[in-house]
Amino acid sequence: MTNGSMLHNVLEMMAARWKGYRDGARVHRKLAQLGPRESNAIAADCGLTFDQLCDVVGQGPRAAVELENVMMALGIDTEAVRHTNRTALNDMTRVCAVCSHKAICRQSIRNGTIATDHVAFCNNSDRLADLQGESSAVRTQSGASAGVVAH
Repeated sequence: MTNGSMLHNVLEMMAARWKGYRDGARVHRKLAQLGPRESNAIAADCGLTFDQLCDVVGQGPRAAVELENVMMALGIDTEAVRHTNRTALNDMTRVCAVCSHKAICRQSIRNGTIATDHVAFCNNSDRLADLQGESSAVRTQSGASAGVVAH
């Protein structure tokens, strides 16, 4: 990789982070403009308190992208969990969004070792283990979820 292409990659990454920050700040401002009843209703629709919603929004739109990667590596079907246990998925998303172990998580994802590494640092590891034990959340060999009809 040349210095020019590396610089280009770094600038693209910085621009993406800045855009994420701006998007989060914009949503934060919009939440602040709502009345307490409306903002609490939005938070409740997400299965969160208003303070939790603000924490998640403040992290940007891709703050919990690692969760889906970890679930996929563990053979857990995110869509099945979304349909059968949305509250747990919302809580896990919130935990992931505000996690301080993102660097090691992303490295483990890149290395392909996240399925075993996550237990050492992931605050969702106990819940992920529970989901692995639930047949409705585990992918079958064909990629469809056990107990979920693929359309």
